[in-house]
Amino acid sequence: ALCLDGLKAVYPSDAIVIEGFSVGQTDIKTQILKLRGANVGAVINVAFEGDVLATVKVIHELGFKTRVGSNEDSLTPKILALYPTETKGALTFGLPDVSESFRAKVLEYNKSEPGNMTATALAYIHIKQYGKAVTKCGNNRECFEKEMNAIPKDSILDFIGFENRIASFVIPVREK
Repeated sequence: ALCLDGLKAVYPSDAIVIEGFSVGQTDIKTQILKLRGANVGAVINVAFEGDVLATVKVIHELGFKTRVGSNEDSLTPKILALYPTETKGALTFGLPDVSESFRAKVLEYNKSEPGNMTATALAYIHIKQYGKAVTKCGNNRECFEKEMNAIPKDSILDFIGFENRIASFVIPVREK
């Protein structure tokens, strides 16, 4: 719903065609046929990898020529390799790349690349922030929230700050 609100903020509501399906559902041919019939310019699926894979697979099976969009962590290298034609020029959004200085710091400490450098950076940023807020505020929730909202920017992952307990980041859009 939040992603849909974002689309509605940019595009007029009559330019958006919505076809839903349940998480894990693989038979989505009817939904994709409806999108093709509506002559959409792109199919945007913000979901888990399996759901994005199902979407791109059906687009391939139907020979539907359209642009694909998704969250970056779900339009994975596996999907790009399986369906290079359908995903060429795909647009993704997601967290920015981890800063090189943080990457070097992690590699120096760990001696190897962690499974997910972005998750490592997120954990590091937030643990550091929570630790500072808890140290200053203890169990005082009002103080904690105020302190979290005042946390400064962090270049490790282009963290902007907290607003109403929601972390904000610079979110790049990338073309595959």
